[in-house]
Amino acid sequence: MSKAATYQYSEQFQRRIAALCLQDITFLRDFGDVIDPKFFDYDYLSSILKVSLNLVIKHNQLPSHALLAEEIKEFCDKYHVGGESKTEILDQLRELYEIDLTSDVEAVKERVVRFGKRQSLKSAVMEVADLIDKDDEFDKASEIVSKALAVGENTGKLGLQVFGKFNSLPDIAVNSPQYGKRTKIPTRLSRLDRALNGGPGCGETWIMMGLPGSGKSQCLVNFGAIAVNELHPTVHVTIGDLDEIDVGIRYAARLTGLPMIEVIQGSDRYKRRAQKLDELLEHYLRVKFFPSATATPQTVRSYLQKLRTVDGITPEMLIIDYPDEFKPYIDNDYQNMGRIYSEIGAISSEFSTLTWVASQVQRWKPDHDSDVITMNNIADSWRKAAKADGICSFNQTIREYERNQARIYVDKVRRGERMYIVKVHTEFDKAYIRELTPEELEKSQLEDEE
Repeated sequence: MSKAATYQYSEQFQRRIAALCLQDITFLRDFGDVIDPKFFDYDYLSSILKVSLNLVIKHNQLPSHALLAEEIKEFCDKYHVGGESKTEILDQLRELYEIDLTSDVEAVKERVVRFGKRQSLKSAVMEVADLIDKDDEFDKASEIVSKALAVGENTGKLGLQVFGKFNSLPDIAVNSPQYGKRTKIPTRLSRLDRALNGGPGCGETWIMMGLPGSGKSQCLVNFGAIAVNELHPTVHVTIGDLDEIDVGIRYAARLTGLPMIEVIQGSDRYKRRAQKLDELLEHYLRVKFFPSATATPQTVRSYLQKLRTVDGITPEMLIIDYPDEFKPYIDNDYQNMGRIYSEIGAISSEFSTLTWVASQVQRWKPDHDSDVITMNNIADSWRKAAKADGICSFNQTIREYERNQARIYVDKVRRGERMYIVKVHTEFDKAYIRELTPEELEKSQLEDEE
């Protein structure tokens, strides 16, 4: 008996889904959550959609038939698909563009969510079959199934009817997780915190960009220390260069207000302050180190699950310094960063934690002292930026370094004011960063004019 006879989502049905993905950007945006190339049972459909969706992600628009055909030829050459198979894929592509979709689009839409959920779960069951008997892989198996069951959860919802509720929209916002019922963790950058009604919120993902050694890691330690001081449980994940002791010393300096050298030497003054902090903040900070290219977002998720299970700790702030050092899933850096940042966003949502991540900028030089790093300067910036609720950059010239000053540029804010500069005072030996006072700001402006 043929597959079409036994399986309700026949080849013809899957072809119509693929044709809609190629011809209707609205369909793709509405049902993108349940459209994954691996969900399709026919290799030619999987290959066509894989190439097409990559182009949509890259250019934010549907590719033309001619462009997609050229990209598919390159795809086939890269993966050594030749001869009749290559010709068949191109012939099928032409036929998909010729399908008349005016008759039964609504019928396809009614069934596409269930198709995606079914295919996702089917794929997950096959994937976990080899993991379920391995005790150390149980968390990973559970996560795979949970992700599969979540496919399509937000697809097809009718949305908010604004008019008719226009007068009550402020009340709706106050009670929504985005604007109201969400713990806010301030940065103590007053303009940013005001714009966000108290600061970035739990469940969000924020990126701090910077050049190597520019101070972005110190800035995130500073944000973490602010959270800890205000009794928000905080987990700082460090990947690559700085180990747990390095980061721990920075937090000790920031929280005691003493230089790092005094922390390392263990002065009497440090020991007195540390004893008080031990009593007050015992369960509010955990630092975890992973070597470069050994961890993935799933590793961090498993670690947080273990913390919650063993110690009863669920962080309200998570710092990851920095995701670029995660073990790559695939060789394509562009797609790899997209997947990594998508999974970081999922962690923020799952654990209701505010996640700050550091992102490194390579080979950028300002033309003028007033220039700042923007999201266009980070590698794979579009993929990262699309997943973030907010993006900032840490900027410091040599002259600013000598004056213990820097600029934090707020580049993107999903729900607030953006594209402005906050001037800050820096004390890197204490991992301490604060906004300039009005008097300091005025003095700085006069010095800049001289």
